[in-house]
Amino acid sequence: LLTTFGAARHLSRLDAFALLLAAVCCHVEHTGRTNDFLVRAQHPLAVRYNDESVQQNAHCAAAFLLLKQNDRNVLEALGDADYRRVRRGVIAAIVGTDPAQQQAHAKAMREHVERCRTSGAPP
Repeated sequence: LLTTFGAARHLSRLDAFALLLAAVCCHVEHTGRTNDFLVRAQHPLAVRYNDESVQQNAHCAAAFLLLKQNDRNVLEALGDADYRRVRRGVIAAIVGTDPAQQQAHAKAMREHVERCRTSGAPP
């Protein structure tokens, strides 16, 4: 999406980096089960993340714990503000992959495209 559809030209370098990092980390320590299964089974991860985007929150937490290790810390050169921006972007991108949120994302995209169409602004 970043290159094929030209989305990268609309993102800062930090935001593009956050998306790429999210793509690498989006299934870290996946259990092989769905969020719904984990919630119904009262799995410890579902309890920890209050039944909300269980796998995705677990992926984020595991990824950032791994990234804190000295030999893997690709974020260590970032200042505090940039680190927080990248972290927020990674979390938003990974949590955004929760299938339970897909309807809301699709609706928001349709509304955005429609607003652009009626205003004449590019999407």
